[in-house]
Formats: sequence, C-alpha cells, structure tokens
Amino acid sequence: MKNAGKLVIGILLISFLAMMLGGCGSKEAAKDDYPNKPIKVIIPYAAGGNSDMNARKLAEIIEAEKLLPQPLVVVNMQGGGTVDGLNALKNADPDGYTIMLHHSAILCQANMGQIPYTYKDFDTVAEVLEQPSVIVAHKDNPWNNSQELLDAAKKDPGKISWTFSGLGATAHLASEIYWAGTQSRDLFKIVVYQGGADALTAQLGKHVDMRGSTTVDAIRYIKSGDLKAIAVSGEERLEALPDVPTFKELGLADTFTTRQGIFTTKGTPQERIDILADAFLKAVETPEYAEYLETCASQKANKGPKEFEEILAADDAVIANIVSSLDLKKQ
Repeated sequence: MKNAGKLVIGILLISFLAMMLGGCGSKEAAKDDYPNKPIKVIIPYAAGGNSDMNARKLAEIIEAEKLLPQPLVVVNMQGGGTVDGLNALKNADPDGYTIMLHHSAILCQANMGQIPYTYKDFDTVAEVLEQPSVIVAHKDNPWNNSQELLDAAKKDPGKISWTFSGLGATAHLASEIYWAGTQSRDLFKIVVYQGGADALTAQLGKHVDMRGSTTVDAIRYIKSGDLKAIAVSGEERLEALPDVPTFKELGLADTFTTRQGIFTTKGTPQERIDILADAFLKAVETPEYAEYLETCASQKANKGPKEFEEILAADDAVIANIVSSLDLKKQ
C-alpha cells in the first residue's frame, strides 16, 4: 500500500510538472509568435500629409530591414479632428496589432478641449521624430524678418492675413506663441483652414500672407524661393534653415517642438510594446531614415516607451500652461 501510495504521488508530481512546463512553453511560444499577422498603423489624418509620409517611410524600412516578421499596414482615418482615429485605437484589442503614429497635436487638442482623450489614454511605444514649426511668408510679401513683419502689421492692423492648419494643430500653437511673445495677435487677420494642404494652397495662391506650418509642409517651398521663413519655433536653429532665427533668439518666452511617435491601445502587454519599440528605434537609425529627415527638415528622436511617456508629460505641462495663460480653451 505504501508503495502504491508513493507511486500515485509520483505520478501526480510528474503530471503537475508537465503541466507547469507546458504552460511555460505555451507562454514562451506566444511571446515568440508575436507578431504573426500584419500590424495596422492608424494615421488620424489624410494620406499625403506629414504623419502619413513618416509612417509609410518607417513601414517601408521595417519591412526592408526585416525588423518585424510581419508588415505594417498604414490606414488613414481622418475625420472628427483626429477623433475617428483615436476612437479606433482606444477601442482596439490591446494585443499589439493596432498602433498609431501621432504627434504633439494630441497634447494641444486635449488641453484646448477639442478631443475627449489625452496621451494618458494610450500606451507609448517610441518617439521617432522631432520638428519645430516654422513661420513663413509668401515670397511676394515685402517683409523678410520678424521685425519688418511686425512693423508692417502695426502700420496697418488687420491687413496682413495669417493662417495655420486647423484649430489645435501644432502650427496653431506655434502661431499663438509667436503672437503672445510679440504682442501682435490683434494686428493680424486670422484665417482658419481645416488642414495643412488647404492652408498651404491658400498661401501659395496668395490668398493669405502668413502661415504657421510644419517644417515638412514648408521646406521645399522655402528652398524653391516660393516662401520665406521668418522664424522657427524651437530653441536651436535647424541645419536645413541655418539662417532662420528661433523663437528663443527673438526673445519669446516659450518655444515649441512637435514630437512624432508610436502609440498603442492601453493595456497592451509590455513584451509586445518592447518588440514594437525595438523595431521602430532600429528603423530611425538607418541611413534611409536619415535621408528622409533631411527632406522634411526634421531631427531624429530615438526614445523608448518610458522616456517617450516622460517627455510627453513634460510637454503636456508646458502646453497646458500656454493654453491657460492665452485663454485658448474657449476657442
């Protein structure tokens, strides 16, 4: 009987160990198996814009370099002032198969009360790109620098028109910072367009004089001479625009840099976030991405999930203060 009892106990122990080892093996297999199908990359804007081009370039590099075993499929979900895309990400399964490339507009729009989400409603994956905004004039306008622009505006208030790519856009915030720092908001006729393409077309067609813009939307027209750069919103001059002064050099109290990065649904397993982060951070280090950054006057960022989240928190506090001090939430 004793031997029989020992045999039963031994069988039970072996069965238990087999179950434990089998469970560990399954978890390890599940981990190694990700991703086993294409990953959707949501862009909350129309095709052809700044975010869309960056996402497609990164997807192309990741596939070419085999940084992930499955392709990234870019899907444009413009509408609702980015809300349609944010809704899709918020409601997706937290499994790492739905991600989003977005930027600092999520901070601007949240603080202005224009969207129902903040960056805290999503998990951060990686920051990939940084770019200041740029203040540009049409080539036929007579002013060539900030002081000449302000002198002309003071001489004839309301005559010079100014646009940007929609309320809550990063270029909108950069424009507000410039106006506040130069006490000139009431000197300009402000015209609001719903997208960067419309604002750019209006300026090139001489329907508006001034525009707050992303560097990627403006750089080729600055290089061609169709537009003139008056100032960039960052703290340091851009290599692509070495002769253009910064907001800091102009003596403005605030500066602003747009950050583009990857987000995913809240609650996504950390090991899957890390796999995604590793792929994107390797992609931004490639020569192909360096060439892309030159074309859009942007700077590489290479920050993982935790650091990206910390930077967003710091930026969010700054933007909240700017929005509050300028009373922008009521707009």
